[in-house]
Amino acid sequence: MGALGPTWSASDHLGQRHGRGDGWQALIFYPGDDTPGCTAQLQDIQAHLADLEAAGVQPLGVNPASAESHARFADRYGFTFPILVDEGAAVARPFGARMRGLGRTIRTVYLLDPDGRVVFAERGAPSATALVAAAAR
Repeated sequence: MGALGPTWSASDHLGQRHGRGDGWQALIFYPGDDTPGCTAQLQDIQAHLADLEAAGVQPLGVNPASAESHARFADRYGFTFPILVDEGAAVARPFGARMRGLGRTIRTVYLLDPDGRVVFAERGAPSATALVAAAAR
């Protein structure tokens, strides 16, 4: 913890660019759009979006599916935060959130401070409230 996270840049499902150092960021790497576990994880983020925003945290879903797939997923479940198109796992790979050989994203969450330092990292689906608490430290 406290190490500078990898430099990264990617567009979201609406075409907006995001990158390291754009304020507090929660990078939420997830395996697939429209799957039960991933949907539940991102629904938790959406349900606590006001708390995350009050803490100054921008949640960013990260998955290699297309912008069109992400847009359908976001529309279907009412997600109003950006979902990044991780082409070629360019974001997941340097964060160690890519399963070698299988070409799948590993469910992992990183919280980066405005300087791009990792202040929280956890495999699985930590709650949005855990991210808010980590940002408050």
